[in-house]
Amino acid sequence: MRSDRSGEHCMHAPGVTPRMMPLVFQATIAVVAAVGGAVALYVLLAWLLHLPPRPADIEQQKLVADVVKIALGLAAGVGAAVALIVAYRRAKVD
Repeated sequence: MRSDRSGEHCMHAPGVTPRMMPLVFQATIAVVAAVGGAVALYVLLAWLLHLPPRPADIEQQKLVADVVKIALGLAAGVGAAVALIVAYRRAKVD
């Protein structure tokens, strides 16, 4: 491992693109992470709001639908932030 001018450590030779995982594997990881994150956010929000697993009341059903929308929106926002970071790092590597 050697250090470049900026003080960061390089694991590969200059001008050589580091090896990456296959695209299908990366896409699978991204989808699993997004679905897992959305489910985790839903469970957290449902727990914080004390929602029953099967709401019988129409108002509780609307609240569950809103919680699902919020969880999916949060997961999409986190995914977008990760995509921006990856694009920034890719531009910096190239």
